[in-house]
Amino acid sequence: MNHVYPIPNGDIELGDFPYRRDDGWTNVVWIINEHCNLRCPYCVTGWIRAAGSNETIVDRVGIHGTVDRFRRISDMNGKRLYLTITGGEPTLVKNFVPLCEALGKAGFHIELQTNLTTKHAMDWIRAVDPAVVSQLTASYHGYCLDAKPKLKDLYLRNCQAAVERGMLCVVKTVVTCEEMGGIGEKVRRLEKEFPVGAPILPWVYIKGQPKARDNPNGSYPHAYTVEEGRILDVVTRYRKVCQRLYRRGAGFFQGMHCDAGRGFCVAERNGRISRCFGLRGKVVLGSLDDGNAVFASRQTPCPRKYCGTVFWGIWYGRNPLEYIPGDANEDLYCNRFGPRCVGCNVEGVR
Repeated sequence: MNHVYPIPNGDIELGDFPYRRDDGWTNVVWIINEHCNLRCPYCVTGWIRAAGSNETIVDRVGIHGTVDRFRRISDMNGKRLYLTITGGEPTLVKNFVPLCEALGKAGFHIELQTNLTTKHAMDWIRAVDPAVVSQLTASYHGYCLDAKPKLKDLYLRNCQAAVERGMLCVVKTVVTCEEMGGIGEKVRRLEKEFPVGAPILPWVYIKGQPKARDNPNGSYPHAYTVEEGRILDVVTRYRKVCQRLYRRGAGFFQGMHCDAGRGFCVAERNGRISRCFGLRGKVVLGSLDDGNAVFASRQTPCPRKYCGTVFWGIWYGRNPLEYIPGDANEDLYCNRFGPRCVGCNVEGVR
C-alpha cells in the first residue's frame, strides 16, 4: 500500500490523494456523531453533546441498513465512495468497529479522523482491514495530551499499533496562535516520539469565517503573520504547498468553479447530505435515511462569500484530472479562473 505521493509541484501528498484525483470517486465526509471525550478549548465544532442524545443513522437502520444506503447512493450516481468518517469522536459510536468492517467488505474505502484516545480505537485498528483504510488521521491535541501522560501514552500505543498493521497514521497537530512560538520544537519532539512511518502534519487553524485580509482581528488563517508563515513552511513537510496557498488565499473562493456536490459532499448525523460544510441544509443532495442522493454532474461556482473548508478550498479551483501528470510547470493546487484567482494573483505564490 502506497502511503505518500511526491507530486510535480514539490509537495508531498498523503493517502487520500489518489481518490481525489480520480473522477470515478466521490468523497463523502460523514459527520457520524457529535460527541467527543475531549474538551479542547480551540475546537472548531465544539462537540459536547451528551452520548445519550447522539443517535446516528446506524442506530436507526443498523449496520447492514447503513451499508445498503451507501451502496444505493454509489450505484445511482455511478461513483465509488471514499468515506471520511469524522465527528465528534467516531470511535464512540455504538458498533463502530463492525460497521467499518462491513463498509470495507462492501468495497468502500475509509479514512478515519479520530483523536485516538478512546479504548475503542485499538479494537478498530486490530479489526479493520488495512487494505480499505487509506489513512488514519489522528489529531494530536497537545492541550489535553501533554498534561495527561496516561492519555498521551494511549495515543502513542494506538498510533504504533496502526503503523505496525500497515496503516498510514497521520499525526495531525493543529497550530493555534498560542503554539506558534514553540511549533518548531514541538514538531521535532513529535518526530522523535512517534513511530517511523507516521507523518507529522502541522495544520493551519480555522475557526469561524475569514474576515478582511487587512483586519488585524480576523480569524485564522489571516491571523498568521508573514514570519509565522515562514516558520510553518520550515516545520511542515507534508501538504506544505497546499497549506501555503490556503494561508494566502484564506478562504476567499466565491465564484470559483468548485467540485463540491460532485467529487465531495457532507453527510451529517441526522442523515442529511449537503453540497459542502458551508452550505449544510441549504444545498441538499439527499439523505442517508432513504439512501437517495443525487450528485452534481459538473463543477459549479462557489456561492459563498468565504469558504472555511481548509483543505478542499485548494482543490476546488480546478479538476486535478485536467493536469498533465509529470508536468513540473503545473501547480497542482492553483485556482486559475480569471481575476478572482487566489493562486496566481498573490505575490510570491508562483
